[in-house]
Amino acid sequence: MKFASRKHSSPTDYETPAYSAEARLVEAERNKPLVAPSAVSAPVEVFPHVAFRSLEQNLRREVSRRWPQPCEAAFEFVLEKSPDQLARVIELGTLRGGDLTFAAEILGRASEADGAVVRRALLPLLAHPEAVVREGAVYGLTRHQDAAVQTALETMAATDPYEVLRTAALDALEERETGASSEIDE
Repeated sequence: MKFASRKHSSPTDYETPAYSAEARLVEAERNKPLVAPSAVSAPVEVFPHVAFRSLEQNLRREVSRRWPQPCEAAFEFVLEKSPDQLARVIELGTLRGGDLTFAAEILGRASEADGAVVRRALLPLLAHPEAVVREGAVYGLTRHQDAAVQTALETMAATDPYEVLRTAALDALEERETGASSEIDE
């Protein structure tokens, strides 16, 4: 039995339907750049996730290059740069479930000087339909309580349908009392 010689080193060396002259033309056309490289004057910006669109331009560009999707690291980075910017991301309303929870908890790490920003963004989340988001708001607001937050936490401690959230609200209120008494002792 005689075997065909292996003179063809690759599939493109001979004509098959997948590698015909017409198929190669179609492939070459498909691989052409849409815009001539000389026509592009500036680097193309990475499109930010919708949640990051509220950020200031330079911060949005930096976050979008590092993190294509919302994540804890992105929220921590934004908090470090500007708590107000993270509050804007939360207030935009495009974060969902776990991402909104992480963002709320991370915003709660802001300094007490940024308490008004934290309260503005997180207080409405205490009424969010998702329990996990309400929990993140409780943890985020623990260090930033004023009379309105205390009232909302007291209401939550008495009426939230989930025991774990009622307990978290009570713990936040107790932590505020304990923190206030320890500051007086010092």
